Amino acid sequence: MLRVSAVLLAAILAFGLVFSLLPAGAELGRSGVTLQHVRLSLYPAQDPKAVWRFEAGQVRVNPELDENTLDRLGQGQRVVQDPDGTERTDLTLSASQLIIDKDSNLRTSQARLYVVADCISLDMRSVGSKQVMINQQGGFFGPYVKVDSPSLRLEYDDMSANFDLSNTSGSQREGGEVYSTPTAECLNGKAIPRKAP
Repeated sequence: MLRVSAVLLAAILAFGLVFSLLPAGAELGRSGVTLQHVRLSLYPAQDPKAVWRFEAGQVRVNPELDENTLDRLGQGQRVVQDPDGTERTDLTLSASQLIIDKDSNLRTSQARLYVVADCISLDMRSVGSKQVMINQQGGFFGPYVKVDSPSLRLEYDDMSANFDLSNTSGSQREGGEVYSTPTAECLNGKAIPRKAP
């Protein structure tokens, strides 16, 4: 009996020694999940009347950083509820990659926002370490923004605005254009060329 106990103890010690010497690979320390071909709806707590809808080729969930990365992103959209309860798309978003943080804020290196009601395109890109940010509570920030609509073409550095563009700030670059008689009008989210008089 003593001999069996000694052999069993030696086997357990050898087994423990072998496993303690095995390398702990990087794969063992990783956590998270990757999903393919995903449709995602985001309900930000800071903006309860809005829902963001995305389609992505891949979504990487990182619980350690408490963020989700959407890759191969199709067009996203922000849908809001009007006072009468009807839903409408108020803006669309195009980007190749988008990161959603723990507060449902969005960041990317480059994006195109389209404000449907005014037919305004905002081409935004990062500059240096400053990224394009969409804050669910306040609106968006772009280190560089090119604004294009039927009535104007402007460029800004460090532009921030709320979602309906009623409160905008930034450093406007020289050379922009504001058209006194626009060549198009915005109807149902589309710029329709005006007919010649």
